[in-house]
Amino acid sequence: DTLIRVYKYWIKVADIDGFRIDTVKHMESSATALFCNAIREYARRIGKHNFFLFGEVVADDAVLQQYIGRNSRIPGTTERFPSLDACLDFPLYFILEEVIKGFAPPALLRERYQRFRTLYADHGQAGEHVVTFVDNHDQMSRPYRRFLHNNPHSLQAVLAMGFLLTSPGVPCMYYGTEQGFDGGGNNDACVRECMFGGTWGGFDSMGQHFFNPNHPLYVAIARIAAIRRQEPALRSGRLYFREISGNGQDFGHPLDGRCTLAYSRILDQSEILVALNLDASPRNDYVTLDAGLHPVGSLLEDLLEPGWTTRVEERSGRHVVRIELTGHTMRILAAKQDQSWV
Repeated sequence: DTLIRVYKYWIKVADIDGFRIDTVKHMESSATALFCNAIREYARRIGKHNFFLFGEVVADDAVLQQYIGRNSRIPGTTERFPSLDACLDFPLYFILEEVIKGFAPPALLRERYQRFRTLYADHGQAGEHVVTFVDNHDQMSRPYRRFLHNNPHSLQAVLAMGFLLTSPGVPCMYYGTEQGFDGGGNNDACVRECMFGGTWGGFDSMGQHFFNPNHPLYVAIARIAAIRRQEPALRSGRLYFREISGNGQDFGHPLDGRCTLAYSRILDQSEILVALNLDASPRNDYVTLDAGLHPVGSLLEDLLEPGWTTRVEERSGRHVVRIELTGHTMRILAAKQDQSWV
């Protein structure tokens, strides 16, 4: 009761809109459920109908399902699991870095999202229940190193965040990613560099100010985030991974990590096609898309580079577009506006 009153107080005083609840799996389920329900009711009473409660549960999808929404009973008891709006998406975290860096096949991503179709009636809305991330302050499977640690390819951070911002989930960016933080070492202080270092700043952050809204990574990630805000399909659309072809004849899902990773988000009659070049070298692949939404001859425009267009062709009985990408870059394609129809 005391904890509940304390956290109600901070919601009121600081106008807080959500809580991240740490180590939920290791807390008493009944006490956590009482806390979640009390906080949710208080938030609704004061007009915060979208107050967001998400938890850190390091587990697979089957375990995460017990904590989300349904508030299901703990087997063999009358107790209930905590009723959370979402959990951190550790199943994605354990594979995403390796796929983005080209060390693991994209098939792992397809398998991960295929499970959404068995877990949720509406897999387009499934993303509301997972908070996606590429690194954080704990680094469960990669102790004490950030995504960019010892990584000369800084643009891969844009690809990683670009994937989170255009795929299902509530994207969460660990502070400093947008400033190129690349800490790593033998304890967790190595991944908790100071953004505004005083006399306590670790590494080279002592006395330094690192928040630079003109940093190239910051600018690139912000552009993708702005597109996510304006395109409902990127927030709520169904996800389909697309087949690719180098010659326009032989299509298939990419087999290795040095590839064009392409996928669509579809919401109603709107399709956004996203293509990421996971290779350091340029690529120029044909990518499939929905034939019913994009007739042959129509144009798709890159929302990241307005004015860059590609025309829909028919190849091997499929509707496709050819997408040119320089190394470690991405495109977000939508039907050119002056061709829209109702």
